[in-house]
Amino acid sequence: MASILHQIAQNIGMDKAIAYTSGARIVQGISGVGTMFFLSTFLTGIEQGFYFTFGSILALQVFFELGLTGIMQQYVAHEASHLNLDENKQYQGEEQYQSRLASLVKFCLKWYSVLAGVVLVFLIIVGNIYFSKYGNSQSSSVEWKLPWIIICIGTSICIFQSPLTAILRGLGYVKDMSKIGFYGQIINPLCIWLGLVLGLKLYVMGIGFAMSVVIWQVYVIRKGLYRILTNLLKTKVSEKVNYFNEIFPYQWRIALSWISGYFIFQLFNPVLLQQREQ
Repeated sequence: MASILHQIAQNIGMDKAIAYTSGARIVQGISGVGTMFFLSTFLTGIEQGFYFTFGSILALQVFFELGLTGIMQQYVAHEASHLNLDENKQYQGEEQYQSRLASLVKFCLKWYSVLAGVVLVFLIIVGNIYFSKYGNSQSSSVEWKLPWIIICIGTSICIFQSPLTAILRGLGYVKDMSKIGFYGQIINPLCIWLGLVLGLKLYVMGIGFAMSVVIWQVYVIRKGLYRILTNLLKTKVSEKVNYFNEIFPYQWRIALSWISGYFIFQLFNPVLLQQREQ
């Protein structure tokens, strides 16, 4: 599949990073139709309601992340543009830019470590309260509690990985990160379909998150990209990027659009499940 995509991209003069990103979108659209078929075939109507509402409640994480990963990618790219990567996977150049780049990486890891834990607890509590209240008469026939906990754990790990993806993109590894997304769009649906056929029901969403985590982890380790992040963490920080003065003025605008997107695209699933219960 990857070789075919390379050939098509080469024939039309498309960059590999764009090819993988576009390919992932195409595969996502095609596999989405297949997923809808498997969901409608192997899940009951009630289970389908839980499945789609899971996704809408998980989307509450935007109120915590608030578009920071996209901002970080831009700032990392700006600082890295003044530096050069040597054969030992270390950035060389002016100390000022090395320090600012390292400060961004350390800030991301510290912030998202806390954020992942907070989101995990928040989602488990909110999900249990919501489904216990509005899925009362339905929950006896649907096993949702353990699948929900597994999904929340997978989501929190993905949240922790998301800034690392943004950092690596900012460092110029756009093709590699797009490649991970492309492979994920192929492997994840296949695992979900197989899980549905095997009768795993609502556990399949957790399987999807687990596959995303594994694919990302294996690829980054095999390509040696972890060495870059590790070396940046070892870099001495003498000058930091000031979050409130440099990042926040841009982030709040993106955060506002993300929050608006939740109310436009995600809120209707929890509302519909609530109305069905009533």
